[in-house]
Amino acid sequence: MKIILAVLMLTVAASGEQIENRPSSIDNSQSPTPPAKWQNPQCWRNIRLGQSPDDVRRFLGDPAEGDESPALAVWYYASRAEHPKDAVLVFRKSRDVQTLQKIMEPNWQTMPAWQRLQADYQKALADQRAADLAEKRRLAAEAAAKKAAEREAFIAKQRADLAARTAAIQNQPPRQKAAIPPAKPDTHTQLASRYFIMIGISFVVIAFIIAGSYGFRLFKT
Repeated sequence: MKIILAVLMLTVAASGEQIENRPSSIDNSQSPTPPAKWQNPQCWRNIRLGQSPDDVRRFLGDPAEGDESPALAVWYYASRAEHPKDAVLVFRKSRDVQTLQKIMEPNWQTMPAWQRLQADYQKALADQRAADLAEKRRLAAEAAAKKAAEREAFIAKQRADLAARTAAIQNQPPRQKAAIPPAKPDTHTQLASRYFIMIGISFVVIAFIIAGSYGFRLFKT
């Protein structure tokens, strides 16, 4: 019984290790997007006429839209439909070389302030972190509850199986000891015993004969 209980405890411990430490996933696809470089007025202060497209990308990033012609390349950073003349750069093409020819900055009076954009982004990040933390706690609580339920169900099943096995063992009839057949005497031993018995009888008979002859002689004399 003790051995069965020990095996049961080891099985329960092994199953517990398999149940716990299950990975949880949190969807971060809705993470807030930081404000674009072109929305920062200071980045536009670094733009100069004659710069190459690579220089402009380094300060403002990639444009949202663009137009190409044999002589010109036009970049639109804001919505072209809503702001066709805001945040626009015009490059002149000459022998496969493009240089910045015209700069039209965004309308800063209608654009949200850069500080406000940064503050909104930081707030969105904080809200996202709080939501992620709450989701992690919820998933951890669900995993713990599920693990506890599975462990309880497993232990209950093992206890039921152990009780059934114990009852089956107790209901078995007692085993009867097999009768041990008597050992057969050795043939050589029997022959030796008979031989010595016959010798003993012979000595007794001879002794009686000798005693009778001696007594008969004494009677005659």
